[in-house]
Amino acid sequence: MDSQKQKFDLSFSPKWRDVARDIYVPPDQQETGYLAVVYTDRVAFENKIIGEVPGIGIFRNLTSQYFKKKVADIIPNDLHSEQSLQNFQRFIPCALDQQKYEGRVAIVRRFESLPVIFYVFGYLTELLYKIYSKNPFLLSDTEKYYIDYLPEQLREGDSFLSPVIVLMTKGSAKHPSRLLRYDEAVNIINDWINQYVFVRYAGYTVENVFTQAYNASSAIYKRINNFGFGQNGYIISNLKLEFGVSRYCGDRKQVFLIGDINPDTMQIWDGVFFEPGHSETSIISDNVLYRFIKEHPYEPLPSEFIGQIYNTYKKIYNLFVPS
Repeated sequence: MDSQKQKFDLSFSPKWRDVARDIYVPPDQQETGYLAVVYTDRVAFENKIIGEVPGIGIFRNLTSQYFKKKVADIIPNDLHSEQSLQNFQRFIPCALDQQKYEGRVAIVRRFESLPVIFYVFGYLTELLYKIYSKNPFLLSDTEKYYIDYLPEQLREGDSFLSPVIVLMTKGSAKHPSRLLRYDEAVNIINDWINQYVFVRYAGYTVENVFTQAYNASSAIYKRINNFGFGQNGYIISNLKLEFGVSRYCGDRKQVFLIGDINPDTMQIWDGVFFEPGHSETSIISDNVLYRFIKEHPYEPLPSEFIGQIYNTYKKIYNLFVPS
């Protein structure tokens, strides 16, 4: 193997991998702050990959890009350019298998992600209902904090008058994944700002960072839940949002939306069949996959489920992305 080929192979290896994505740092973009994100077909349970569903990576990518553009006037996002194979080839030349990456690539700006995740709930879903229905004497202080915001005598699946934002740590050795009160989240973000020199000296403050992300979370949820789904009879019951800041952008005090908005980060209910008290049976975005996973944790996906999962991702994509 000649030196040029060897150099190419090393540069083409993913720099990071998460459950659904491979993230590349193109050799000529080390200092300019762009990444190439390739959306894979991997599916996982509790961050353990249990199989693949061919084709869903394309739906993950295109739905996320579509939604980010629809809320860009609320808060800017990390997308750098339109998704296309040509952009991928420009950032990482000589792609080995062009067809493999078609529809899967997003070129994004590089960000430092906030250590807090913003979950926005418009309805009392199963997750919140488990806390809501607990014996009050068994509630933790953080759980009490959230329950105090909710009216009494709600049923599972009931809607809220305004979105409820639930804060959680992103999960790290220093901050394992857990629920956070508002004040705890502020303290963690303040520590994070002090950790990164460029963030501190760029003029970011915890009030600036947290306020932008918190306010944008509610506005994004309202926009997405109302856009398309209202007229199509579908409901987004909750949405997971992630934010970050970048040393490569002109506005050094701006917070950006960096997490995906796709079937992996939202729960979608069919409004026609939805009935409060039975929310678990009306979820269409993940019922096929997660119902199986709950009954057979860590087992490989049977072949008969793969086609059903693919059709579910495709159905969600077709609900709102123009053909």
